[in-house]
Amino acid sequence: MTLEFEFEGMDAIIVGCDGIDGEVIIPRTVSIEGDDEGCHHIVRVIGDYAFSFCDGVRTIWIPETVIRIDSSAFSNCSDLCEIVVDERNEHYASLDGVLFSKDLKTLIKYPEGKKGNYRVPDGVEALGDLAFSRADGLTSVSIPCSLKGDISISWCPNTISIDVDEGHESLSSMDGVLFNKDRTVLIRCPQGRSGHYIVPDGVHTIKDWAFSGCVLLVSVDVPECMETIGDWSFNECHRLETISLPNGLGSIGNWAFSDCVSLSAIDIPESVRYIGNNAFSGCESISSIKVPYGIASILPHTFAACSGLKSVYLPDSIEFIKDDAFSDCIGLESVEIPASVTSIGRYAFKGCSRLESVVIPEGVEYIDDWAFSGCSNLVSIRIPGSVHSMGLWVFNECDGLKTVYMDSDVGYEFCESVDVIKSNL
Repeated sequence: MTLEFEFEGMDAIIVGCDGIDGEVIIPRTVSIEGDDEGCHHIVRVIGDYAFSFCDGVRTIWIPETVIRIDSSAFSNCSDLCEIVVDERNEHYASLDGVLFSKDLKTLIKYPEGKKGNYRVPDGVEALGDLAFSRADGLTSVSIPCSLKGDISISWCPNTISIDVDEGHESLSSMDGVLFNKDRTVLIRCPQGRSGHYIVPDGVHTIKDWAFSGCVLLVSVDVPECMETIGDWSFNECHRLETISLPNGLGSIGNWAFSDCVSLSAIDIPESVRYIGNNAFSGCESISSIKVPYGIASILPHTFAACSGLKSVYLPDSIEFIKDDAFSDCIGLESVEIPASVTSIGRYAFKGCSRLESVVIPEGVEYIDDWAFSGCSNLVSIRIPGSVHSMGLWVFNECDGLKTVYMDSDVGYEFCESVDVIKSNL
């Protein structure tokens, strides 16, 4: 067994481990080669990721000398079942193998290898940043009335229930799902939930990360009163096939449905006025998208890597197509850019290798670097007179491009194989 240390004066900091299996007893002091005889460095700190990926470690004993444990010290330590703190330690304590602050008011780390149901003790007021992160064996969590603030239970794939004691002043639960007190905000669906889920009537907000990583969910029904779908809310719901979005929904957050690889169709209501960056990136099964009128910008990466996307409708409310908006949509065959658009961002359509037809309207003023690079099936295109600036390599690796109708007087060098036909300006 080897613990790795760094040294600051006479203090020792644990920064890593190697070849450890079973039980780890952290020493009170260590010495290093070259120290004077009898010189010992006191172990004071367990640093960031000190025990990360130390597979095989099941129990860690922490001495009374430790005064700081960084929040990620025991993250990605998948076999760890028990953390034991010396009773003389003035900063930390342990209870049933779980790490707490000395006053037992903050639960710092639930060991990731600990299995079964867990009730947070009465009196606990806060959770550490990664308190329940990656606890694969955790099946359910019960939350006492004393626990306040954010409740983060993430990357726990086998947790099927989060229960809140009645009488909690700001939280509640229903069918094992975490809500605010009056159940108007859905805070967290446990990641072990599977099949079909119906969001209860009365919920108007799905909070950031609420369903993120729920890889077993197949479909979700959303009530008519829904107004906001938060950032990362359905990120990496890999088996999610369908979700109903009601009229009245106003916004879809950043990364909201990113990497929902099984989502085959989605109707974005006309009421939506904001679609965040990366909102549908990596949704490789979606074949068509209709963006509602009122959206002003297609933000960066909104539909990037939607490899099955064949058609997209863009309304004439859109002014900007931002960087990478449709990059690597390898199934996209045609796109008509509305007359309201004034700029096309960097890499906007990069790698759309099946794109055969693009209509760039009069009104577009700027086309940024690599905007259409890798569109190898593009045969011809017209650059309207309104374009006054074009970036670098806009049509790089457009191997099939034969004809460009140039209505603009902007200076741009095309490949020798491209026939540039200039209009009489």
